[in-house]
Amino acid sequence: MPTLGEFIIRARRYGYTKHTIRIQEFGARLVYLRRGAGVSSRLVELPPIREGDRLTRAMVERLCRLTGIPTEDFGL
Repeated sequence: MPTLGEFIIRARRYGYTKHTIRIQEFGARLVYLRRGAGVSSRLVELPPIREGDRLTRAMVERLCRLTGIPTEDFGL
């Protein structure tokens, strides 16, 4: 299985960019992928793990389903 960072690199090839929102008051951080702009944009929240952490098969399948990236790109 790929790491989160490897998934993000693959997602960039499909037109996604990584974004981070920090909410200081709550000590929260939201990391997501975005493709497109305006009403037609697609947002996909990423799991709260480090980019060097390996994804589980279930996470890869879920992220692929949400982003539209073929699971075959990761040998599934």
